[in-house]
Amino acid sequence: MIKQPSSTRILWAVLPAMLLPLVGALFYFVWFNAGQEMRLLYGVTKVLILLYPLLAFYWILQQDLPRLSWFDKPYRLALLSGLFSGLLISLLIIGLMQTPLGEMVRGQSAVIREKVILMGVMEHYILFAVAFSLLHSLLEEYYWRWFVFGRLSLLLPSVWAHVLAGISFAAHHIVIATQFFPWFWGWLLGVTVALGGIIWSLLYQRYANLLASWVSHILVDLTLFWVGYSLLFN
Repeated sequence: MIKQPSSTRILWAVLPAMLLPLVGALFYFVWFNAGQEMRLLYGVTKVLILLYPLLAFYWILQQDLPRLSWFDKPYRLALLSGLFSGLLISLLIIGLMQTPLGEMVRGQSAVIREKVILMGVMEHYILFAVAFSLLHSLLEEYYWRWFVFGRLSLLLPSVWAHVLAGISFAAHHIVIATQFFPWFWGWLLGVTVALGGIIWSLLYQRYANLLASWVSHILVDLTLFWVGYSLLFN
């Protein structure tokens, strides 16, 4: 059995993790949002997100890296739950596009196009969408569900661990959303991201592996990129 570090060490490890993506988003999407600067800072932020949990285990928690579970049983049920939840959330997104929220999103298509061009992915949108949906969702599940929620669940009652992990997950998405959309809508979209994060941490907790949440996350990201495609190319 792996010996758990003290609550103080866990707190010092998880607090920076909860803030790092938010600060990174402020840098690459608000303060330094020119094309080259944005791409560089975006890349640096993602590398830090990949490395921080590993460094935190070594330097702050002073603990051997625990096994990251992917296909532990019941993996078939986890896969089905991921597919079902991902499809359900995707259908909800498609439904919301038929509401005033969808009208607002379509009204911001010029702003979205400008940001996509600045990021340098317009010419390779489909390739970027597929790679991002597969790989970035994996990175976020590893970071937010396995590390952030996993550490919070050692400190707090389960309900609060889910809520705080979901809010932290939503924070940098709110920064990004408010660069595309008016503040009210950006914050409202942030609330939906927090709810999605809670759903995915519940799946992670339920199956003790990342398969369900990752599959669900992939489907949701693909749906969002499909919405983006309809705005940019139709």
